[in-house]
Amino acid sequence: MASLRVARVVSDVLDPKNVVVAGLVLIGWRAGGWPGLGWALLAVLFTGIVPAVVIRLGMVLGRWDDPHVRRREARIVVIPVVMASVGGCGVLLAQLGAPPVLVGALLAMLAVLLPLFLVTLVWKVSVHTAVTGGAVTAFAALLGPWWALGYLFVVVVGFSRVALREHTVAQAVVGALLGAGATAGVIFALG
Repeated sequence: MASLRVARVVSDVLDPKNVVVAGLVLIGWRAGGWPGLGWALLAVLFTGIVPAVVIRLGMVLGRWDDPHVRRREARIVVIPVVMASVGGCGVLLAQLGAPPVLVGALLAMLAVLLPLFLVTLVWKVSVHTAVTGGAVTAFAALLGPWWALGYLFVVVVGFSRVALREHTVAQAVVGALLGAGATAGVIFALG
């Protein structure tokens, strides 16, 4: 039972929303100090707060039971809403002159969300490992190779999702590969 408690803590602390918020704050700070942090907080509104409100509203309305949106059918509703919010944020930040690296981070998020959505139409892939894998890939590219050690967190997140019986090993691995691969593709395309 102690291992399940640890798995629950890992799953909750490294929830996709938390990883996105922390990642944007780190990237924003790195991109431009206090002004960059301000841009990052605007991005957090659209990428962290709006999705959290949508998920909470769905729970209140009885559309899904939990903040992790466990049912695949419910994810088919949530992911496009998140994509619209992230995409709208990317357009807004680009128009307002935000640091290009933050706009690139939003493009990377969309690049992860699109295949996540397509796979979710037929299979319940792990959003936790996809987001964590994408974040570590972005950090390693933007902040230095030592950040690649963060892939250990991706493994820990995957084990937590499997231990909680939320995903199979295959769903966790595919999520991680999808997140890391899509993010790497955007980084390569943007240079």
